[in-house]
Amino acid sequence: MGIREKKAAPTSGEFLKKHFLPFAETAHVAKPNTLRYYKIGAASLIDANLGKLSLAEINDQHAKQYAAKLANLSPSTINCGLRTLRAVNLAVEWGTIERKSKITLAKGERQRERVLSDREQVIYLGACNQPWKDATTIILGTAMRPGEVFALRWERVVFNDENGGLIQIAEGKSKAARRYLPMVTAVYDALRTRWDAAGCAETGWVFPSASKCGHITTRQTKKRSNWQSQSNPATNLNSYAPACAK
Repeated sequence: MGIREKKAAPTSGEFLKKHFLPFAETAHVAKPNTLRYYKIGAASLIDANLGKLSLAEINDQHAKQYAAKLANLSPSTINCGLRTLRAVNLAVEWGTIERKSKITLAKGERQRERVLSDREQVIYLGACNQPWKDATTIILGTAMRPGEVFALRWERVVFNDENGGLIQIAEGKSKAARRYLPMVTAVYDALRTRWDAAGCAETGWVFPSASKCGHITTRQTKKRSNWQSQSNPATNLNSYAPACAK
């Protein structure tokens, strides 16, 4: 008759610990900040007793109760847990539960985005050392995310014979994130100089470092910006760091 027994769902805490976090450790191995974000969110959900609820029962009402319980914290902190709860909807794709739950984020989350003026760009690039100068040049010339630039590999860079070329972004959460970007002159010059210095490498990181992942990271750029700001207060690089190190 098509009637089947409903599959028992684990608690959200069990799913987070045994399935989601191990998956996140593999999926975000090159993105330690994302992994840390999900670990903090998972711990917050479990501490708020959402971990005891069946994964199939959780809905937006529970999300609102969670937000109310943590009302003394900032919206950004609350949304760390709620975004982790949204990610638990992967359980539907994995066949653990049958339907997704709508989770509403807390309002009032602070956004730290702003656009640098042309003057600020000139000041920052003029005071910026390598490899941060080249990384910033690529960010400004292509609108790539900092993490995309730091993890860029030579396999994804194609030069042509007319002082131009293409950069391929092969990874991303959505189809739109995977794209080809043309090089403006400043980006071409920066990449071509690094390519020549690397012995015309066909493979490897464009911005290699001694970090665990093998390339420069957002954490390194923040430390560098803080050090430069202290050693040369006149430039006050921290004022411009978000564009390069956010």
